[in-house]
Amino acid sequence: MADDNPFSSSPITEATLHRIPYSYMPINVRMLQRFRICSYDPAEIHSIFRNSQHLIEIVITTCPPPRFLNVEPLLPITYPSMVHTSLRQLSFVLTWENAHRITKIPVTLDFITLPALNEFQILVSQTQPLPGILPGTLEPIEYSRIINLVHRSGCDLTDLTFSIPVPVNSFLLPMLRQSPALERLDIFVDADTAGDVFRVLTLAEGKVPNLKKLRIADAPCRGAVSGLLLQGDAFHAMVRSRLSGDSHLKTLQLSLKTTWSRQDLLIPIARDSPLRDLVKMKEEGLDVEFLFNLEDCLVEGEAFTLFFGSS
Repeated sequence: MADDNPFSSSPITEATLHRIPYSYMPINVRMLQRFRICSYDPAEIHSIFRNSQHLIEIVITTCPPPRFLNVEPLLPITYPSMVHTSLRQLSFVLTWENAHRITKIPVTLDFITLPALNEFQILVSQTQPLPGILPGTLEPIEYSRIINLVHRSGCDLTDLTFSIPVPVNSFLLPMLRQSPALERLDIFVDADTAGDVFRVLTLAEGKVPNLKKLRIADAPCRGAVSGLLLQGDAFHAMVRSRLSGDSHLKTLQLSLKTTWSRQDLLIPIARDSPLRDLVKMKEEGLDVEFLFNLEDCLVEGEAFTLFFGSS
């Protein structure tokens, strides 16, 4: 009998299914090491973890189920508990399709343990407008699901990326407390979260003492103000605290995009703005880059003049 599924026979080590649900193109996952997948089915994701024991990286984009399919469970879903010993990177991608009324962090995570995990990411689609994605924040149960996974796994996270604003007290703090070995943090801030994020990251707070690389992104949408500009004093105090004592911070990357802003962000910044100290920090040896609308404004040129003003 001819094989009805030509994708399931030959083992492969890497696969990317862009915007195509895995159920439409099932592949042989036995030898997979890196997998980018689109799926609406928690059971399907559980099956992939169970059958791909060589997997070291997986990027999951949850998508709406087909219109004709009702996948709402009548009873709480349970799956067999399992330990996946090789996975090192787990990422979830938010899109405008899953921004509303779609579970982004599947219940599957309640039933797996990932002791080798060292990198976790919540990403946003790079091909879609950010304002259509940001309103789709995670539900409290989804944040708890992530925290519980890290706690249950007892893993040593060294790399965290949050490309959306995340709750500081109920999510970011527990994640940082469970990640003393963290070396790289990439975090998105807005006017509501920036102050708390900078406070938590101040060296005196004792969180992530081994942090070597910090990236902070801000992209105010519609009528919002910039969290980075609004909380400039708190940001400055945090960075300065990590340039002395036992801090390991070597690299600071900032990104401020005004593409979707509908109001004046008070740029050029004031002459007494603490952000001007970034130039001095760079002269002192910190590897610092500040992308203002994708142009480094710490380098003499148009971006420098736009952000800091003419001398």
